Amino acid sequence: MGWTDTTDALALAGEELRRESNPAERPTILPLTDGRPATEATQTSEAMAAYSAALRDQLRRLAEDGVVVHVIPVAADPAELAKVEPW
Repeated sequence: MGWTDTTDALALAGEELRRESNPAERPTILPLTDGRPATEATQTSEAMAAYSAALRDQLRRLAEDGVVVHVIPVAADPAELAKVEPW
């Protein structure tokens, strides 16, 4: 099974936006997600809490850099959208 490392993806997107920034444009990231960050490192509740904290830190750094993040929740079953975890 593959893993989704949302924190790393956001960090990479932020690096690209900083490298390719245009002062006339507002940098924006549109992640599509089920809201459940998952990596091999999130298998325990303590690890998930640490990962979630790192994700919030990454979002804070992006905001400080002026990057807007609009999250688009996705799910195969509409009932699953109720389970999307807020960032």
